[in-house]
Amino acid sequence: MRAYTCCLAALLLGPTSALAADFDGVWQVIQPIAQLKTTDGSEPPLKPEALRIYRARSEQLAANNRAFDATLQCKPMGEPRTAYDPEGGPFEILVNKAVVAFAYTWNRMIRFAYLSSAPPDPIGPTYYGTATAHWQGKSLIIDSQGFHDQTLLDAAGMPHSEQLKLTERYTLLKGGRELQEMLRFDDPAVFTRPWQATVSYRRLPAARILEDVCIERLGITSY
Repeated sequence: MRAYTCCLAALLLGPTSALAADFDGVWQVIQPIAQLKTTDGSEPPLKPEALRIYRARSEQLAANNRAFDATLQCKPMGEPRTAYDPEGGPFEILVNKAVVAFAYTWNRMIRFAYLSSAPPDPIGPTYYGTATAHWQGKSLIIDSQGFHDQTLLDAAGMPHSEQLKLTERYTLLKGGRELQEMLRFDDPAVFTRPWQATVSYRRLPAARILEDVCIERLGITSY
């Protein structure tokens, strides 16, 4: 684990502000989310075809059939699901003046958001998209796009398309003990309008990200 943290630290060398340093640390979702809702608790505004797919997957899940979920083949959960999924585990945030790094427990995935005033230039489509970040007051804003459509937005099978644009606003609460994430989903191919969700995380002061080997966790004997 120490080598893992040191490697990330080497990628993040450089001065950082006091505010940025406050975001550094290990975080865990307070209430894991298996099925996304809007900020007011409503169902996301899915278009008819996307809603049909989502309901069919919910029926599969009720029958204990998760064949629609590629994570069972050790593929990445993608963004933003990895942070709030019930199986995702804690994640670490490391910030400097150039980049924000998210080091996830799940399959030891790492995501980078580059601090810049320019919009992201997608190199994908990829599992975690292409992200840029900037500070807005005391909040960290991350804009991402360039996702491929093989990932899901929640464990219940909510779809998205390659047109997805994701905006995340991270704000520290309760003296830095909690982190609030405001999510905005904009995907005209899947949703009738942009919509928002809210997720809260708690800081784990003495925690470290542990090793996670997907094929061992899932009991896969051939790959």
